Amino acid sequence: MPTWLEALRVKLLVRLAWGLSKSRYLDSLRLFSATEADSAWQLLYAADKVDDPAQRADLLGQVLEETHHAELFKGLYNEDSASPLVPAKYEREALYWDKAEMWKFFIYCYVGEDAAATRFTHIRDAATDPRLIKTLDSILADEVGHVHGAREFINELGISEEQFQRESGLIRWRRRWEAWLRTGRNVTDLASTGFLSAVYWVLAPLGAGIARRRRTASSAGWS
Repeated sequence: MPTWLEALRVKLLVRLAWGLSKSRYLDSLRLFSATEADSAWQLLYAADKVDDPAQRADLLGQVLEETHHAELFKGLYNEDSASPLVPAKYEREALYWDKAEMWKFFIYCYVGEDAAATRFTHIRDAATDPRLIKTLDSILADEVGHVHGAREFINELGISEEQFQRESGLIRWRRRWEAWLRTGRNVTDLASTGFLSAVYWVLAPLGAGIARRRRTASSAGWS
């Protein structure tokens, strides 16, 4: 998707979907927090498969940062929600089980972190809440480092540019398909919300006018 189109899509999400429905905003914060927490888990699993102590230390450092990001989104959620965020409980599954496929995991990290950095940048640019903007600025400072770190891991493993391009292309297509499925569900929900909002704004003044005319007629009858 072109950068300008993705930016427009995110702006519509932030200004329209979140503006029309606070619950959708909170759902997004919950999803962001869960995604960051899952990233931390995936990295922790991968660290156990890495032999190089320096690489393992780098991965564990990133685990702490991803966990911190999850807590930041959780904090925003709790500030705007009547009830505290309860993390979803589900059985996690590693993206790649085989130690020999760890190079694919690092390419997946590269693609995912790059996409997250782009998406959070668009959200920050469209956001008006200073708390959200400040949180995203903090997270983006880490995400950019994660992108470079993943690329360094890939280079250190001796992955050729051809392998990198082929695998990253497959991962991007898979992520786009998954995003398309999510978008289909979100558009349906947004259309329903938008329709109900339109009905309210159109019919509410009409109903108020009818009520005023009835009160006027009633008053005239009593006088």
